[in-house]
Amino acid sequence: MLSPRGHTRPLPGKATWQAGATYYYGFIYPHNVKIEYLIQDHVGGYEIFFVKPAISQNVYDQLFYFPRIGIGLFHASLRNPRVLGSVNSVVGFLNAPVYRFSERSELDYQITAGLTYLTRKFDLYDNNINEAIGTHLNLHFTAMLNYRVRILKYFEWRGGLTFSHFSNGRVSLPNYGLNYIAACTGISYNIPQTTLIYPARDIPEFERFNEHIIIVSAGIKQYIIEDPDYYLVHSLSYDVGRRLQQHIKLSAGTDIFYDTSIIKDFERAGRSGYRYPDLCRAGIHGGFHLTYRDLTMIVMEGFYIWPGYPPPSRFYNRLGLQYKMSEHFIINLSLKSHYAVADFIEWGVGYVFTQK
Repeated sequence: MLSPRGHTRPLPGKATWQAGATYYYGFIYPHNVKIEYLIQDHVGGYEIFFVKPAISQNVYDQLFYFPRIGIGLFHASLRNPRVLGSVNSVVGFLNAPVYRFSERSELDYQITAGLTYLTRKFDLYDNNINEAIGTHLNLHFTAMLNYRVRILKYFEWRGGLTFSHFSNGRVSLPNYGLNYIAACTGISYNIPQTTLIYPARDIPEFERFNEHIIIVSAGIKQYIIEDPDYYLVHSLSYDVGRRLQQHIKLSAGTDIFYDTSIIKDFERAGRSGYRYPDLCRAGIHGGFHLTYRDLTMIVMEGFYIWPGYPPPSRFYNRLGLQYKMSEHFIINLSLKSHYAVADFIEWGVGYVFTQK
């Protein structure tokens, strides 16, 4: 439960940045047997980051208990240089308290997203045992839980646990992806030398309302490694959510997917004819939305009520971001998957309307 503590002293006179470094030590989680034999040792990594504490009277900064917004450069050697190489990422993150014990210490969580370059990928002739990654450029997601404490006047130490995922969203096969679980420790320094001061929270009364979103998306995917062609995938989603607070929404909705790669399923099954409805699947989903200003993170779990040609699983998942361009329009970027196997990346636009 979040601490109700607040401090009524004035806000700092100057904007405070923090610069720091974090060291990670852990292992690649073998979520598929085709990944297990590629893992040779524990994996160490490090990150250099710059972060700005969002200490203001903005309602979102107060709802998140004055979070930190930052950018970072991450590197890790995967301890199999011939096959897996190394990871190099540029990321953005939001770090917010779960519980603030005092002015000096807190338990917090961090959500990270960005792009990563893997130095080694699958190559039919040069690296054909790497079935984890099929492209150099991939998406990078990290969830972190850590404890932070000010150890000197302008220095902070933190330590915690992280889970990271690297994937290209099946833009190119193979794409089992890599999951990295690690413990971490790091230190940061305030620039300029300013002690952080947290004001008392003053959150205005909020009236709950319903929010409706219609999203049209498209993406591409490969079918199998031996097939170099790309196949178009489209999705149409309707989502109705209950805004419980400015930053929290629960939702439910429906999806229709049109997947041209299903044509290859028919061909491999020896079926010569198909109709356009045969390339469709329909499902229902439930979701959780976490909003910070104009950016929303979405996590959804879905179930095919009309699976069409049998999918890999009756359940599907979504992890994504939505950016609010105006009162009624958003940009959507999400990764649809079946358990730990990516299906495709949804690039889309949406229309939003509210119901009091």
